[in-house]
Amino acid sequence: METNTIKIKKEPSAFFRWLILALISFAMFGNYYIYDSISPLADLLVKQLNFTDQNIGLLQGIYSFPNIIMVLIGGIIIDRIGTKKSALLFTILVFIGSIITAISSNFSIMVTGRLIFGLGAESMIVAITTVIARWFKGKELSLAFGLNLTIARLGSFLALNSPSWGKGLYETWKGPLLITVIAGFFAVVCLIIYYLLDAYASKNFELKKEGPQDKIAFQDIFKYNKHRIILASILVPVFFIILWQVNFISFNIEVENILKQIAVIIVTLIFIFLNFKSFSKSFWFISCLCVVFYSAIFPFQTFAIKFFQDVHQTTREVGGGLSSILTLSAMIFTPLFGLLADRIGKRSFLMMIGSLLIIPVYLIMAYKIDLGSFLGLSENINISFIDIKAALPYRLIIPMSIMGIAFSLVPAVMWPSVALVVQESKLGTAYGLMTMIQNIGLFGFNIIIGFINDLSKASATNPQGYIPGMWIFSICGFLGLFFAFMLRKNEKGINSHGLELGSIHTKKN
Repeated sequence: METNTIKIKKEPSAFFRWLILALISFAMFGNYYIYDSISPLADLLVKQLNFTDQNIGLLQGIYSFPNIIMVLIGGIIIDRIGTKKSALLFTILVFIGSIITAISSNFSIMVTGRLIFGLGAESMIVAITTVIARWFKGKELSLAFGLNLTIARLGSFLALNSPSWGKGLYETWKGPLLITVIAGFFAVVCLIIYYLLDAYASKNFELKKEGPQDKIAFQDIFKYNKHRIILASILVPVFFIILWQVNFISFNIEVENILKQIAVIIVTLIFIFLNFKSFSKSFWFISCLCVVFYSAIFPFQTFAIKFFQDVHQTTREVGGGLSSILTLSAMIFTPLFGLLADRIGKRSFLMMIGSLLIIPVYLIMAYKIDLGSFLGLSENINISFIDIKAALPYRLIIPMSIMGIAFSLVPAVMWPSVALVVQESKLGTAYGLMTMIQNIGLFGFNIIIGFINDLSKASATNPQGYIPGMWIFSICGFLGLFFAFMLRKNEKGINSHGLELGSIHTKKN
């Protein structure tokens, strides 16, 4: 008598799962390292390749440009070809981008390389996030996400501190970029090993099936208030006609075109914010906060090391150590602030605090206000980590640490808040739209700050030239405070989504 037996697959071992996490996290490490490789190079690019600050801003900002579109289609690609293939594909793009950036001193070629890098990097993060969700569940999931982000940010930390541990490479601009090629190759190798292990596991272990990505609902994106769109369709063309007829008398033709491009970005953002009606006011307040907050952080990091060198006469090594405080703070405090928000609620209030913190720090550094002496601290703190040795001045450690706390607090509260104010069915659209707008802001502000620095002739011989850009960052902080306040006001009314409630309040009720 013949009997049919069903072979039951066992779950993968804990070692196998954590090995998978290690591989994809190290791939993310390479991604983050490449992203933050431009800032330590800024002064060399100026001296050796005659790049302007606007050039440097574009090199960094171009990363965000393809992601304005990729956030709309990345999930579709992952669904179409699968997580393994898409993660490997996007990582290969990251590697190719790093190679193209490093092979030539031609600005256009370097920009092309960073563009290709950006094309793959953000979608790679989405794919790897999907991988983690497939391999981990329950209480392990949060831990897995946390470890993944910590290892990834370690890449940023090492990139920003590369002038210290890789000091010999900084004789020319090319040396540090060759390290990014190695980082990209390392990421590809990690993904190939993961690919093979995942293929083996799919045949031999019981794994969670890949679910469909939360897709962008285009019909939700393009829902407009009919009265506002009629008004906008009249006013926006009129604005552009006037704009293109205005002569910027004090500037040359190149500057005039740049100003017009900046105006296009700003008007486009205003147009978007005024007319979308598919989501609640709370969502749009969070999105506005997202744009201005990140525009105050990441474009500053682009020029931070050069700023520290020119304004505060630090070495490149010290500048890198100071800039990495943001990353180090995020690695430590982001999960803690997330737990705090879950417990006490008061999310809009916490976002107000985070935005408030970044308003003064830029002006403190721009005007060389010495908080260290005010607090009775010695001039420097000496650090030694592996081969990283530097004397960091307290007058800069304090404002950078304050910024690091803000950089940890706002994102830890902001991104989870979206899930509370948006219907689950529209969550993919909401996150995609928010990320798209964020990337528009990052792309635009990197160019704007570079342009402002060039216009005011910011340099070691003219450190005051950095002040206008630092004022822009402070204004972004003020705008973030305003949007967080409006969010709090909206969430205290009849349109509340429970944003201010935490586990403490839930238990009491």
